[in-house]
Amino acid sequence: MVIDQAIHSVDLVNWLIGSEVESVSCSMANRGHKSVNVEDSAEGLITYKNGVKYGFYCMNNYGCDEPIEIRLFCEKGKAVLGYDDARIIYNDGTKEEFSQTVPTEEYEGGKDYWGFQHIRQIKEFYRACLGIEQLKMSGREALKTQKLICEIYRKGKESMKI
Repeated sequence: MVIDQAIHSVDLVNWLIGSEVESVSCSMANRGHKSVNVEDSAEGLITYKNGVKYGFYCMNNYGCDEPIEIRLFCEKGKAVLGYDDARIIYNDGTKEEFSQTVPTEEYEGGKDYWGFQHIRQIKEFYRACLGIEQLKMSGREALKTQKLICEIYRKGKESMKI
């Protein structure tokens, strides 16, 4: 579940924080999908070398599609980031908001709420292979997130109940 769904949020937060990981604490369980031998929920705390702490909770036992949000709690307020919108709420009560309409991609075989970013990234990869454009993310950047995901699994495996 972490590797196929939560990886996107972990990747974004890791990029936003921009610091090396100091430590990872995680627990995982399979509470609702007994026919599948992987976790369906995970929670943990990632501590970065710059002092930032990232607490996460992810699960795929919802009965319906729910939006993914990243909430950043800072000294002067908080930011709430959604798929195509963002809000900053300052401690003094003032707010800033942004939203955008994301153009959809046509593809067959998937539900609309699965999102269209996968199709965009695959097309970007093909264009890069053809020399038309450069990738927006390098392999080195992707490897940072992959190493973090591996550490989440290493720590989570110690507590996993399947």
